[in-house]
Amino acid sequence: MKRTILIILSVIALAQIGYAVDERDEMGLREFLLNDGFSTYAQTNEICYIAFGAVQGTNAFETIYTDPPDSFLLRFEGRHFSVKKASQYPYPRREERVSVPNNPLTGIPDGIYTVEIIEWIDGTTAKVRYSIYRKPLWGSAYEAIAEKNDGQWHIKQHGMMTET
Repeated sequence: MKRTILIILSVIALAQIGYAVDERDEMGLREFLLNDGFSTYAQTNEICYIAFGAVQGTNAFETIYTDPPDSFLLRFEGRHFSVKKASQYPYPRREERVSVPNNPLTGIPDGIYTVEIIEWIDGTTAKVRYSIYRKPLWGSAYEAIAEKNDGQWHIKQHGMMTET
């Protein structure tokens, strides 16, 4: 009996060690990518709409966003901008002729900031995509390889970048 308990405890301990070694810091990576984008694009008093991914809808101008969990939004409290889920964006892209109004406090349209993890290469390295969309013909996106060293995420290699 004691031997069985010892074996079970050993298996549990080894499983926990293995999990800790390969634990992917998905939320930390997404926060890093957003902070990188916010440092360049976020305006004071802007409402930044956040998505964890996007897929094309039924027509060329419809985008369906994957919202982050509510708890993730708390990571950005106290900033010079506010954050909301992308699904709360009030001006859906139905057709390119639709005019997206400017935020009266910033003078520009609020942005939709999307961060996607395309592929995990290993537990601390991932291929990622980041984009910001303000309105038709006003956006930016890039793909990159992000890596975590010494507890900090950084961009190891930049890939394709597009701007409109």
